[in-house]
Amino acid sequence: MKNLVENECRIANSNVWKAALQMPLSGESGLVPTKYQNLDDLGAITNFVFQGENNTGNPDITKIGTQILKAKGRYDEKTKRVKPFIEE
Repeated sequence: MKNLVENECRIANSNVWKAALQMPLSGESGLVPTKYQNLDDLGAITNFVFQGENNTGNPDITKIGTQILKAKGRYDEKTKRVKPFIEE
């Protein structure tokens, strides 16, 4: 069971980043500022994009994750609610 869960998490994280990496990451039009392109912050952003949770206390992680979800059509403008990838 543990291996199945680990495999599903690995696939989900891979799919999230495949989607996010198809968009520019840095520069003026990028979604993830250079400052946040490190393992800890990218992991936190992935968690937000996949699960809708930000446990870092850094509001920038939520903002960046929301921008990614908006770019992928995973944001409800009417309710102002993100739709994390886990809700597929």
